[in-house]
Amino acid sequence: MKIEEFFNQHNIIDLSFFNFRNAITAAYFANDALEVQKVNGN
Repeated sequence: MKIEEFFNQHNIIDLSFFNFRNAITAAYFANDALEVQKVNGN
């Protein structure tokens, strides 16, 4: 892929969705005592 193609807006959107679909996400939150809690199974 040429650098001009990479910065094409359509290609950037396609790459963003590709990465989002393939990412393993994990969510963390803090409880009232500011202890970090993992809230999903990833």
